[in-house]
Amino acid sequence: MLIPLVNDDARKKALEAVRDAKPGWVVSISKPNRSTAQNSLYWAVLQEVSEQIRPNGQGHTSDVWHVYFKTLFLPARMKELPGGQVVELEPTTTGMTTGAFSEYVEQVIAWATEHGMTWTDDLRAMRVERDTIMRLPSLYQTEQS
Repeated sequence: MLIPLVNDDARKKALEAVRDAKPGWVVSISKPNRSTAQNSLYWAVLQEVSEQIRPNGQGHTSDVWHVYFKTLFLPARMKELPGGQVVELEPTTTGMTTGAFSEYVEQVIAWATEHGMTWTDDLRAMRVERDTIMRLPSLYQTEQS
């Protein structure tokens, strides 16, 4: 069960769920992960990058740009394997909070703009929607403080 704590009713529902939980169940409180609006904007930007930016005349898919930007802007993850070998794992956007993902998307947008991407009306509208959602204090207040 996932209950976003957006208002008093949601908080009451969460408290009821905790009260009714069976022994041994686990409760976890965390910052919200990236929003649907953020994710939609990000993939729309990747699509525009794939259509508008062609390094050395070569085009790339949105998925390739996704990997490229993760390796460009996110820290590498190191994992020690049995036997002591250390390997580098691909950076991931999965599980990023709304604030962290917003910063990442802004880095991608800045890079794309610097490299010649032009803004479509659809992208502008999506960015406004994402920015409006990020300003909702009841949902993201702790995230931005």
